[in-house]
Amino acid sequence: METVGCIMCESPGDRVVVRENGFQAWRCHSCGVVFVSPRPSREDIAALYEADGAVVSCASLLRPALEKRLQASFTLRRILPYKAGGRLLEIGAGAGTFLTAARNAGFESAGMEANPLLRDHLRSQGIECPEKLASTYDVIYGCDVLSHFFDPWSELAVIREHLGPRGLLVLETGNIGDVHPRFYPRIGRFQLPDHLYFFGERSLTRLLTRSGFTVLAVHRFSILPNLWLFRMKNRWRSGGEADGAGLGVSRAPAAETPSRRLFGLVLHVLRYGLGSLLPKTGRPQTVLIIAEKAESPS
Repeated sequence: METVGCIMCESPGDRVVVRENGFQAWRCHSCGVVFVSPRPSREDIAALYEADGAVVSCASLLRPALEKRLQASFTLRRILPYKAGGRLLEIGAGAGTFLTAARNAGFESAGMEANPLLRDHLRSQGIECPEKLASTYDVIYGCDVLSHFFDPWSELAVIREHLGPRGLLVLETGNIGDVHPRFYPRIGRFQLPDHLYFFGERSLTRLLTRSGFTVLAVHRFSILPNLWLFRMKNRWRSGGEADGAGLGVSRAPAAETPSRRLFGLVLHVLRYGLGSLLPKTGRPQTVLIIAEKAESPS
């Protein structure tokens, strides 16, 4: 186990804000970064994914889901005004839903995955799946991947190195660093230690700027309606009090039934439709940020 501080200012943190699975996450009051400390080693984290021991299992990621397909199309529509084609890499590609949509939109798609079962699945779909970055890309995309980075500074530096001139980095991530603690019970599970860092919009913008990127656009979507829906679903299933919704944890059935597709459609409309209109200050949200590789790091 390794004790770390805030990635922005190296502060040891002001207080513990999350305790989960035997781990604790501290919040830096100055930077708004929430980070796990002490944490497992890089080797232990890698072994966790190799053995499919992460909180979100390989099986759940492989289940077909309408909301994933809708999210892929939604995200691509926001990328296309900046890049209408070229080589695209997704980090943490899962079952390849986004990469398939990108390929259909004219991109040459590739994906990186820490889980060997998912790597095999991607390759079976005809998707290039390198284990290390060795090429140059026009777009690098990651959804709910930044919080998994063991060392965001070095990993963003590698990403920048493998982007071509004016290449895009597109990230969708939560804003836990900006969320008021009174909303934490709504979130439920934070997936420690899979998630090691949680940023807010201000700290994320600073991180990207100092890593050599220029932020072009930020799209914000409240996830409170989704969390409420999951809570009601869990309560209905249990017949009583629901536990935490579980941020990003899929409990989908093995088959994509008509009721599951309807549920996925409602999830998408609540997050990206209603969620775009609701107040977001201090509340849990998804942030979709589009940044361009700057000519030189700041």
